[in-house]
Amino acid sequence: METARHPWAALAARAGARRATLVGMSPKTSESGGASGGRTGGSGGAPAPARITVLALVVLALIFIFENTGATRITLLVPEVTVTVPLWTAILATGAVGALCGAYAAKRRG
Repeated sequence: METARHPWAALAARAGARRATLVGMSPKTSESGGASGGRTGGSGGAPAPARITVLALVVLALIFIFENTGATRITLLVPEVTVTVPLWTAILATGAVGALCGAYAAKRRG
C-alpha cells in the first residue's frame, strides 16, 4: 500500500526531472550526483582508461620534447634561407602539416 505524499512532492519531482533533461542529464544523476561523482570511471575510485591513456601520451610527449631539445638547421627551398629551431619543434611542425594534408584529403574524398 502506497503512503500518501505531499501534493507538491510529485510536482517538484517532475520539475527536477525536467530541469535535468534540459541540461542533458538523467534524473538519477541530477539528484544523487551519480554513483562515481563524474570524476572516476570505475568502481573503487579507479581512473578511467581514457584518462590513463591521455596521461601516458602526455608523459611520452614530454619525454620526446626533453630528449630532442638540440637546435637543428633547416634550409627552406632556397639555400640562402636557413632557420634554426629545436628538433622537437621541427618534427612537430612537419607532423602538423602532414595531419592537415591528410585531413584535407580525407574531407575531399568524402
